[in-house]
Amino acid sequence: MTVKINADTSDGLKFVSDTSGTVDIQSNGTTKLTVGTTIDCQGNELVLDSDADTSIHASTDDEIDIKVGGTDVGKFDSTGLEVTSASAPCDLTIKCPNNTGNSSIFLGDTDDIDVGMIEYGHTANDMGFYTNATRQMLIDSDGHVGVGITSIQAHLHVDSEDTGSTFGRAALAVTTGDPTVNSSNQLVVLAFTGDNDTTNEGTAGTFISFRDSGGEIGTIDGASSTTVVYGTSSDYRLKENVNYSFDATSRLKQLKPARFNFTKKPDVTVDGFLAHEVSSIVPEAIVGTKDQTKEAKNVVKKADGRMIHENVTEAEWTQGKADGTYANDTTWSATATVPVYQSIDQSKLVPLLVKTIQELEARITALESE
Repeated sequence: MTVKINADTSDGLKFVSDTSGTVDIQSNGTTKLTVGTTIDCQGNELVLDSDADTSIHASTDDEIDIKVGGTDVGKFDSTGLEVTSASAPCDLTIKCPNNTGNSSIFLGDTDDIDVGMIEYGHTANDMGFYTNATRQMLIDSDGHVGVGITSIQAHLHVDSEDTGSTFGRAALAVTTGDPTVNSSNQLVVLAFTGDNDTTNEGTAGTFISFRDSGGEIGTIDGASSTTVVYGTSSDYRLKENVNYSFDATSRLKQLKPARFNFTKKPDVTVDGFLAHEVSSIVPEAIVGTKDQTKEAKNVVKKADGRMIHENVTEAEWTQGKADGTYANDTTWSATATVPVYQSIDQSKLVPLLVKTIQELEARITALESE
């Protein structure tokens, strides 16, 4: 059966139907569109404007090509969506019709179409990342990052309520630049919440665990609701060749306690040691070697020559001075020889002090018994 609608006397437009349920749309005797269970356009192309500059084209290699303004801008194939551009940049834009809504990319499956999502909030100018249909990460308009939280309180704010994990409840807040100030008017640069939170006040809990490939080597613990313990491995099962008989007094007398100020604090005098003068007596107390240096690349220095950052390109440094990240009197160099400063763990001197006191007490007792 043929049903015809003629636009003019030369059969300019014709609808043709057959018994299979397929309808052909013809113009001037040529089929332009076939409608059945699928829609086939002449040349596998759906033209969206009269000059064919904008089109969606189903090509013969199992892909759909997209053309705008006569230029190929992308394609769909079995691997997904590919956006192309004749010149950089090549962008994929998701545009919200106003500046008060959200723009979202949904990542789902047959059971849940939005179980994963990336969402930009135009009102707050923030970016949210969702897994398991829950927002797990947030970047706010100031570039602060929050993970597992509802309100970001620092430049980096991490919180976890997973009480079934190895370390129980853990939270981390890190600030840079100008630290936050808590309710007691104290600077808060790094804040941790461990197992001994308000729900089980007074019990022990680990705030930080330090580990290497062999396991845990130290911790920072909350011993009670008011004290903190800085622990390093000391279990007898980790040690051998234990010796209680050594001369501590002679070694202690070689130490040179001094009073000094740090160059950055000329008005503050403190007690302490020079690291290299301790290294030969209690080497386990010292990290680094005397006069150690390293070669650094892409270095930013303060006006006094001290390095404050490395791995910063010259372009990044120049932009940083413009936006206030770096002071105008800072300098940049591609390479620089910079010092690696020694450090000391003065707690490692305690065993030597205790043994010396014991030796002195024994000598005093012997003198008193004469």
